[in-house]
Amino acid sequence: MRLVNRVIIATLLAFLGLAAGPTWAQEMDDETPAPAGGGDDEAGAPAALEPAAEEAEPVLLLGPNAVRWGAGVRLRWVFMPTAVMNLFLDHSTPMSSVGFGAQAIRRKGNFDIAFGLEYENVSPSNGYYVESGGNPALPEDNDFVTFDGLAVLGLDASFIWHAPIAKRVDFRYGAGIGIGFVFGDIYQADASCTGPDLSAGSPTCTHVMGLGPKSNDVPPVVPIVNVLLGTRIKVNDQINVNVEGGFRDVFYLGVGSDYIF
Repeated sequence: MRLVNRVIIATLLAFLGLAAGPTWAQEMDDETPAPAGGGDDEAGAPAALEPAAEEAEPVLLLGPNAVRWGAGVRLRWVFMPTAVMNLFLDHSTPMSSVGFGAQAIRRKGNFDIAFGLEYENVSPSNGYYVESGGNPALPEDNDFVTFDGLAVLGLDASFIWHAPIAKRVDFRYGAGIGIGFVFGDIYQADASCTGPDLSAGSPTCTHVMGLGPKSNDVPPVVPIVNVLLGTRIKVNDQINVNVEGGFRDVFYLGVGSDYIF
């Protein structure tokens, strides 16, 4: 009887041990911390990775040969000495006036293409004009010329190079071509001068009263040839000051400023 009781008690203890084992193991698994950096979720699917930080957009810097555009203005003293006029005439009057304009600029490195629009008053002083080899006493060789608002509005394209000569100073040189639209009139009255040479003294001259007939020799358009030399002063990377002189159908000395975007 005692043997039977011991078998029953051993069987119950074994049964209770098998039943409690899996429950204790499950509780231990639930208390184990998940590994760092994620793991499987409750449904068994892999945990989602955190999104990576957005990369900063690269800053694009313009290279030394990048094409840039700009705009500028210019103011010029335009002139034509009588010494030059008298290469084709025996006597003339000087021309001295002002010109001003604007330009668009295409820059690549140290090379510019400047598209200019410029207005110039090119009226010389009124006076006597004697043909080359002519006799100032003869009206057919001598005219008293009156200039009425003679001016040129020119469009041109200039090709300009720059060579550094100091930290912020470049040597500037170039040439260009264009077309000019002529405004104003010229009136010629027959004249006669006697006495000393017109250029050397005060001769006695007479001419037809009034303006005389209007000249038909004023062309509506003229070609423009431009040659320039000067310096470019770089205030900063965008602003330049140009000091230059040259020939643009008449001689000029001037100053200008460019702004490069």
